[in-house]
Amino acid sequence: MHSIKTMVRSRDVASSRRFYVDLLGLEVVEEWDSPEDQGFIVGFGSGGGLLEILAVHPHHPKHDSAFEGGVLNDKIELQIHVESADDWARKFKGAIEVEGPVTRPWGNRYLWIRDPDDLRIALYQTGA
Repeated sequence: MHSIKTMVRSRDVASSRRFYVDLLGLEVVEEWDSPEDQGFIVGFGSGGGLLEILAVHPHHPKHDSAFEGGVLNDKIELQIHVESADDWARKFKGAIEVEGPVTRPWGNRYLWIRDPDDLRIALYQTGA
């Protein structure tokens, strides 16, 4: 195995692009808009993995009505390693709702946010 790519189905690719690219500053490595689906892939830097954001159009055979709604619970959480959770908290102030930052008992500092589909995302810093 070489790396990991996680795919998140989005109900609004444009909103997700503004969130992941404009707000978080991730780099788009691929983007498409076809009759079946629309999406983009962002990278987390050298060897840092990939995140695919995909909207499956209703006429696609793999479409599911659940794709049209937001994430219903926090069973899955995307975690992104950052240099400073506090710097990100300052950047987000007034732009989006945040939880934290807090230092966990094992010493890492966490800041939680949600993407446009309500997916919980933790920005964490090690050894805070």
